[in-house]
Amino acid sequence: MVTWLAVADSPYAAGFLEVIQEPARSITYNGGIRLLRPDVYWLFDSTACREYAAEAYAARINGTWLVTLLRDGQALVDRGVDDFDEFIAIEGQVSARLDRRQWFNLVFSRPYTWQYALHRGATRLVFVGQEGYPPGDKRHRHCREFFEPMLAQAVQIWPEVEFIFCGEPNYALPAEVVQYRTPNEYVERELCVLN
Repeated sequence: MVTWLAVADSPYAAGFLEVIQEPARSITYNGGIRLLRPDVYWLFDSTACREYAAEAYAARINGTWLVTLLRDGQALVDRGVDDFDEFIAIEGQVSARLDRRQWFNLVFSRPYTWQYALHRGATRLVFVGQEGYPPGDKRHRHCREFFEPMLAQAVQIWPEVEFIFCGEPNYALPAEVVQYRTPNEYVERELCVLN
């Protein structure tokens, strides 16, 4: 089994990270770098690059693989990510449509982390801190317009992958996704599965 943790920096992430004991690769983006030393760090939008590039390079010293989108050389320099380890080429218009054979084009880091793990052979994908924007936040509509349909598509496109969601999402989860609402529930149910 190849387990990946897709970690975001929500207030609930740290509690789950404390109880998840299984061996797993981890990927995070933006402020998630302050929660753990990930195996892979995804950074691409200009604001986040300015804020977190120095932390990304510091994490590389401890083995973190740094990933960003391929852009022209000056755009990479301007963002401070021109010396990253991997550059993902994306073609086409921004789309919420997934494809198993290629990278889909987005404007959000969160689903890029899911996609990275899936393209790297995840057989178990654990979402930690991936609740999305809360109701009342002007960005909440992105949960329904992007995160919800992308996750539904991922479950259909990668039926061999076990999807686990830790926390209370602000979007609907497909029925196939196992959900643990609290860290204690995760521990109790995962111990039952392992025994």
